[in-house]
Amino acid sequence: METSRYQIFPSLTDEEYQALKSDIAEHGILVPIELDEAGNILDGHHRIKAWGELRATGIKIPDYPRLMRTSLSESEKLNHIRSLNLLRRHLNTEQQKPHWLEMRKSGLTYQAIADSSGVDEKTIRVSVSENSETQPPYVIGKDGKQYLYFTDYQMLGAFFGITAWVTETRELTREMPAKEGKLSFIETIGFHARAIALRDGKEISAAEAECLFEEKNWHNKPRFTLLSMAQTRACAKTLRNVLSWIVKLPDATSNEQIFEEETAEEVSDKLL
Repeated sequence: METSRYQIFPSLTDEEYQALKSDIAEHGILVPIELDEAGNILDGHHRIKAWGELRATGIKIPDYPRLMRTSLSESEKLNHIRSLNLLRRHLNTEQQKPHWLEMRKSGLTYQAIADSSGVDEKTIRVSVSENSETQPPYVIGKDGKQYLYFTDYQMLGAFFGITAWVTETRELTREMPAKEGKLSFIETIGFHARAIALRDGKEISAAEAECLFEEKNWHNKPRFTLLSMAQTRACAKTLRNVLSWIVKLPDATSNEQIFEEETAEEVSDKLL
């Protein structure tokens, strides 16, 4: 079995390795060794090494449990390995950051990376700067589907002479009931926007969208960011109305490279 291809984390220190080896000598391997379909070790390199060394010295240890991980892409394998190790090993932020960067490049959202690392989403956002190097070409939702960005639809629209234009933006409010000794008041709950798609000066599509404070990722953001996102979502929807047929076409090199019609900005927080 290949033991180094997926060993993407530093080796244990001598002290850590000897402690692991002593535990295996007494209890055997309790956590299954994870393998892919080809028999490559995804997780358990140190356990396998310690197990082999102990057996070689004549210590009787039962065979180790195995867990086969099938149907994972190369990127999914690597992210699975990162998640296991980031949750299990005591690494500081600087040691974890390179792995967060790679996970972000592969399309995982900030929240997905945070969940895989046992840290809060804000830590990931601060540590992984959004730039041309770390911005993934698409986002993978919790549903496992791939979502393009609004900017991708803008680029597609440019090829066909189609642009999006915001025609209306308005504040969404609700009246809060009066409490004892206080007056009722109007509360802003978010923003609504309407956008149209134009080609040769003619309207060919229209769409509306909202961004609300009650949404998980927007409840504590400044007002102007919600207004901007409402506009982005409306523009994305109106472009998607006329360009989604392109997005559903398979990639020339893979029949599996099919993106969802919604954009990353449109998809519910529950999926990202």
